[in-house]
Amino acid sequence: MTAIWRSCRRVWFPPRLGGWITRLNQGFFRSAVSGQANAILLGPRVVPLEEHCQTINRGRRERRICQTIRLEGMVIANLHASSEAGHPEIGAAEILRALAFAESVAAEGDAIVLAGDFNLRPDQLPDLPGFSPPGPCIDHILVRGAVASRLRVWPREQRTTTSGILSDHAPVELTVG
Repeated sequence: MTAIWRSCRRVWFPPRLGGWITRLNQGFFRSAVSGQANAILLGPRVVPLEEHCQTINRGRRERRICQTIRLEGMVIANLHASSEAGHPEIGAAEILRALAFAESVAAEGDAIVLAGDFNLRPDQLPDLPGFSPPGPCIDHILVRGAVASRLRVWPREQRTTTSGILSDHAPVELTVG
């Protein structure tokens, strides 16, 4: 697969050292020393027509972005929304800004895929008419304007390598057809 990524948080240590420190306690260190990025993975024969990125939070301490790629007939938008305890409206507003950004990139008739770590449970999401159902937790792939398969959550064994677990979140996937 081809990874199209955008940096969200700067790296404080060389990548190998930052990765080693993070793996000591991923729940505690997370991306504090190894940086953070958003990525969209594409199959080997998928070539984006355009790439765009926009900051979607306003005045918050941690930069949040929405990255988009436009394919023939589709825009894929990826975001990592803020998580503020007791304030789901902050993440919800970022999701709506990300959707507006994706719509501004889309050509008429393009399907829109809005995906990522929304940091909101399904019942906390803003109203998004016409989109496929959300995921069961805080990671979602929402599709509008195309048929989407049922969302699948990766089991732990699928995301475990010799280096450890790939993420503190179980990745989710679906097929858009």
